[in-house]
Amino acid sequence: MVKENRDFSNAVEAKPAYIYARFSSLNQRDGHSIERQLGYARLFAEQHGWEIIEELKDEGKSAYKGANREVGSALYEFELKAREGYFQNGVVLICENVDRLSRQGAKAAAKLIWSLNEAGVDVATYHDGHIYTAGDDADMMDLFSVIIKASVAHEESAKKSKRSVAGWTRIHGDIANGDKRAYSRQCPAWLKIEDGRYVVDEHRAAIVKQIFDWYVNGIGSLSIIRKLRAMNELSWSSEKRYKGTKEWTPRYLHKLLTSPAVMGEYITLKGEALATDYYPAVIDADTFYKAQAVRKARTTLGGDERKRSANLFSGISKCGCCGYGAVFQRRVHTNKKPAFPPRIHTYLRCNAARYKEDACSNGVTIRYEVVEQAVLDRMLPLIVTYKHENRVLSAFDVQIADHQRQLEAQQKQLDNIVEAIAQGIAAKALAQRADVIEAQIETLTAQIDEAKRQRGLEAAKPAKDRDARAIDKLRSDLNSDDEEIRFETRAQVNSHLSRLLTAIYINDDRTFTVDVDEGFSATFSADGDVIGYRLNGKLIDEDVMRHILLENRTAIADAAFGKLTP
Repeated sequence: MVKENRDFSNAVEAKPAYIYARFSSLNQRDGHSIERQLGYARLFAEQHGWEIIEELKDEGKSAYKGANREVGSALYEFELKAREGYFQNGVVLICENVDRLSRQGAKAAAKLIWSLNEAGVDVATYHDGHIYTAGDDADMMDLFSVIIKASVAHEESAKKSKRSVAGWTRIHGDIANGDKRAYSRQCPAWLKIEDGRYVVDEHRAAIVKQIFDWYVNGIGSLSIIRKLRAMNELSWSSEKRYKGTKEWTPRYLHKLLTSPAVMGEYITLKGEALATDYYPAVIDADTFYKAQAVRKARTTLGGDERKRSANLFSGISKCGCCGYGAVFQRRVHTNKKPAFPPRIHTYLRCNAARYKEDACSNGVTIRYEVVEQAVLDRMLPLIVTYKHENRVLSAFDVQIADHQRQLEAQQKQLDNIVEAIAQGIAAKALAQRADVIEAQIETLTAQIDEAKRQRGLEAAKPAKDRDARAIDKLRSDLNSDDEEIRFETRAQVNSHLSRLLTAIYINDDRTFTVDVDEGFSATFSADGDVIGYRLNGKLIDEDVMRHILLENRTAIADAAFGKLTP
């Protein structure tokens, strides 16, 4: 909804007028529909000596679906004022045609015009020069005129809608069958159309890859926008106010980062995936799903991202009692002697207990540097030493194999039934049984397909030892004197840790527990000493504990992680 006020301070006595302009689809934004409508309406007002008070614009609001009369639209606000008696002294609403106000049929259009007239509003349509006047002297022929025009407009909209749906149904069928022709002039911003096909715009594809790389490595939307502006990369948005400027927006970045089209997928407006390779892919599935995982984790975080980056465990640390987030807290202790600088200590503690005493009784604080050192120096070497086997993939393989075995058994039963029916044995009873088995086969087939899809998504995730090795390479810059390097490095490490660790729990007995994997964890004292490694809540046996005390990392990894194999 757009409202534009114009200064007519020099206007003499004249009837106040409002101009209403609208178009249905945001695809029309790059055209001149609004400017054309406003231009003709201003001229019409000038010819009649009316004073334009306000110009109302509804962009991308369909009158066929009634979107231009819903809450948030300019016409809705105008109707609301009319109902409240705001225009009882008389005003004019100028528009191109009746169908700019409503295309929902004769009854809806007639009721709208009639209600506006009753509220003191003349409705003027400059296309045919007609004025539907307010008051008791309104011509009844006006009502019939509205009904006829609205009926024609509604029929035309209905025909267009049906033709559009039929056309896109055919197009979607072609795409699902492997057709890769460009059916629309609009295409993803990182592609272009050549000879009726989509091809990669190499410059923009490189920018897309860079954006995903930044995001996956912990750089937030606002920092990415600053980087794009520094590169003088103009916005790709189709919105006029951003097009050709450096005004990248978080909303546009969200749209780009969540679009399966970067992997080549074609998704309908209803969310149906028609093809996985319709567009040329510029981002692999691994990177795309990493970005979605990062985005999901970020939805629970708040505050300034540069402040959060000081804490490598943002979104990971939790209270061991209530399960809510454990936050990073800084305390400054002023030295009584002026010659000595203040001492700064940082802690992790339960956020619920910090603000709501009755929410959680866990008031324990653990020194942040102790937790950071324990994770980086003790836990990561274990993960690097251990060549992580993806047990989730194995579970999916078992599930798929089990469903496949059941499917083969059901198919064999069905074959036997069909053969028996062919021989004339209890045909009616067997036919009913065949229907049941066919339904079971259909269910099993769907379960196998879904398990394979989920396995594919899981396979796209990186192995844990890769993240651990990446952190190891970044450690030298974690405390860099360069603020920009330090910020980006700590943000990247946080992103890697969020995939490596399930959680870090601050316990009420002044210990903290690091959950590395499903069922496997390590508990440390407040001073960072290892208390014990646990598997499914049980302390790992004495042999492993002996290796822990000797810091024999290879033996620990082999013994501890070996127990996790299904």
